[in-house]
Amino acid sequence: MKKRLFIGVTGTIASGKGTIADYIEKKYGLKQITMSNFLRHILEKRNIKVTRDNLRKYNREIVNHYCRGTLSNCIIDRIKRENLTKVVIDGIRTPKDASILKKKLKAKIIFVEAPFEIRFKRIKKRNRKSDVKTIEEFRRQEKKEWETFNFAKTIKYADFRIDNRWPIKEVFREVDKIMKKII
Repeated sequence: MKKRLFIGVTGTIASGKGTIADYIEKKYGLKQITMSNFLRHILEKRNIKVTRDNLRKYNREIVNHYCRGTLSNCIIDRIKRENLTKVVIDGIRTPKDASILKKKLKAKIIFVEAPFEIRFKRIKKRNRKSDVKTIEEFRRQEKKEWETFNFAKTIKYADFRIDNRWPIKEVFREVDKIMKKII
């Protein structure tokens, strides 16, 4: 039987979750699944503009309809359907998702953090259509996400923390240390 390895990545907006998940996927050979991509796909099918506000607005409806109450159920269904044994799950937002992934998959969860100002600079640099344009909008958006998803409780499920304010090589060294503990 193949060794099963499930890692979840959580963090604030533009903290570097995707970068960490990409690194784990490439270096350690895990399949990457981004939780919000399922929501994006449904919004696109419904011809609803994919924005952070719409992801938040329609999240509950979509999750209740397709995922039996929590996005992690859809992720677990996909893992089973595709018979995946090594997965990095990017973008865990809610305490319920974190709890279910830990319980059902025995996932180890990494919390990625970075200072507010650094994250805002990253948002400006990546220049996505759905991203905010001003620091005031970013503050409001982040406040909404913390409240909507009860994010303070989500990060309590983290087994590891990564401070992503440093040069990327240093951050990847931290990821490697964590992976050695997990594997």
